[in-house]
Amino acid sequence: MIVAGSLRANGRGLPLQSGDYSAVVTTVGAGLARLTHAAVDLVHPFDLTRVPAAYEGKVLAPWPNRVRDGRWSWEGREHLLPISERTTGNALHGLACWQDWQVGARSAESVILHTTLPAQPGYPFRLELEAHYRLDPTGLTVTLVAMNDGVAPAPVGLGLHPYLTVGGARIDELTLEFAASAMLAVDERGLPAGEGAPDPDFTQPRLIGATTIDNPFRMPGPWAARLRSDRGGVELRSDSAWAHLYTGELIGRRGLAVEPTTCPPDAFNSGEDLLVLGPGAEARLSCRIAALA
Repeated sequence: MIVAGSLRANGRGLPLQSGDYSAVVTTVGAGLARLTHAAVDLVHPFDLTRVPAAYEGKVLAPWPNRVRDGRWSWEGREHLLPISERTTGNALHGLACWQDWQVGARSAESVILHTTLPAQPGYPFRLELEAHYRLDPTGLTVTLVAMNDGVAPAPVGLGLHPYLTVGGARIDELTLEFAASAMLAVDERGLPAGEGAPDPDFTQPRLIGATTIDNPFRMPGPWAARLRSDRGGVELRSDSAWAHLYTGELIGRRGLAVEPTTCPPDAFNSGEDLLVLGPGAEARLSCRIAALA
């Protein structure tokens, strides 16, 4: 028997607690639904009873961002992925973000979720995916793992899609500090259209104001994005090769998406920084989110 209200659009909500930090992770998409420090939101929270409007907190696999027209070729064979972004005609953010992941090892401070991505039309490779969430008194560490469970090499990209905030303020009121090696310009479909210097440049902290960003950035190595207001701040750190920043128009500019990714948009076609996993091989992506004084 199904009890009314027992099923939620985001599966189960899994609370975590350590010191002044608390978090909620969801089983659908292994998503980060909430993260607070001393009761101040550090990521834009979403209602567990509703489908997130803009991939809030989702794990992105086996590719982040977009694949042009959902079409790509591998070893001489063309593949067609589902078109998940109707406005652009692209395949967006992978296949795992709407799966209901299984709960593995769990404690008050941590949880591991896992799912199997079976071989299927458009992506004929079998992956085992894990998302590790661990709180400690100094912040949240997230580690994604993809393992090729098939018999042939598998192309893979990974990403995570948190929206950073400081207490829910509009990002126009926040100061951003973020240093990148280069920025990819994108066309009206969100696809790469050339590389250049970051513009605007947030290497030195500056007010976001009315700036609109929806771009991938090539990162120089270990990097950090920091948002600040008079209420404090939040920092995301990662060693990912790429980051995508989006000023969150779909959520009313209530959060800045800072997405660590292993590759840029349309890497299934360009091959740029695309990971190719042999049978049994793994890929990892990690980031850490913490409050700033």
